[in-house]
Amino acid sequence: FKMQKDNVLAIDFFERCLEVRKKVRDLAGMADCYDSLGLVYFGLGEYGPAIRHYEDGLRLRAQLQDPYAESEGCKSLGTAYLRMGRADLAIGALERCLALQRQQPTPNESTEVDALASLGLAHFKAGDNEAAVRYMEEALSLFRNLPAEDAGAQSGKTVILDHAGNIYSHIGRPE
Repeated sequence: FKMQKDNVLAIDFFERCLEVRKKVRDLAGMADCYDSLGLVYFGLGEYGPAIRHYEDGLRLRAQLQDPYAESEGCKSLGTAYLRMGRADLAIGALERCLALQRQQPTPNESTEVDALASLGLAHFKAGDNEAAVRYMEEALSLFRNLPAEDAGAQSGKTVILDHAGNIYSHIGRPE
């Protein structure tokens, strides 16, 4: 009950913050509020409202020409679609995420690895095992090249290996 109450409070505060940011026409702040609302709804398992908020934030990020933040929003959107069981829509959002990551002047390889692994999982859930393996192998290849001291790479290691394990165990191709 306390967690539910805390989430209701969080939603109220983010919505109030959003109204203030709208009044002062703070597009970046509005996008942050939409993303925060999306995270709260995602945490509640209410993927429809989460997706709507992520999409609102993405529209603003595109206007602001902030490809890194837009990429992160696409990742959140793709994850929400996956949780809803809409792998087809997740693939579109995650492909956009990957494309935006690859356009960065200084690419973040650990974020690219994460996007590739998520695409592998989305294709697997869509029943396209060939694409799932292709994306996962690319993710694992890039992952192996990341420096061991890269904290982001190390924290993402279990997620990537978990995705790979799930995919390979279901399609019968151990790696």
